Amino acid sequence: MRQSSYITDFEHWLERVKDLPIFQSLDLERAKCLLAHCRVRQFEPGELVITEGKDDGLIYILASGQVRVEKSGVVLSELHRLGDIFGEMSQIEGLPRSASVRAVTKALCMAVDMSLINGLTGQEKVLFQAAFYRALAEKLAEKLRRTDVELVRTQNTLANLERTVELKTQVLEKYRRAGLA
Repeated sequence: MRQSSYITDFEHWLERVKDLPIFQSLDLERAKCLLAHCRVRQFEPGELVITEGKDDGLIYILASGQVRVEKSGVVLSELHRLGDIFGEMSQIEGLPRSASVRAVTKALCMAVDMSLINGLTGQEKVLFQAAFYRALAEKLAEKLRRTDVELVRTQNTLANLERTVELKTQVLEKYRRAGLA
């Protein structure tokens, strides 16, 4: 992993991130302030970005590339859109990382140091928290929508399997009655 110092090239990064939910509600000065709390990290394919069970106090914003979220070796999701946020759960819960994140392709991420953000006071802290929770709410709504679709698909598959088992049981019972089984 290659890491830059904290972002100072604000114009370049503001142009890239200005339409992301976490930045949309911030004025120019506050957006620069948030960027000033970010480091740019570059990961090679296969490299771990986040390790399950660890805590580094960072939330990541995907700037380019693709990463995979894994728990105990099982792939949970893949992220590839500019602005995808990951690593937020441990910061909200105050617990170690619940999953690992691995670069699938070369990935460029902004790592937000939450200890610096949490150290803000007054209006600045409120505005950053509002921006963060807005972005998080949008992410959770999207996850919930996908989970709903997957739940319906799983329920349909289960219902089909139950019908198949029922039909096979009926056929087997007919064979038994006929002395063929």
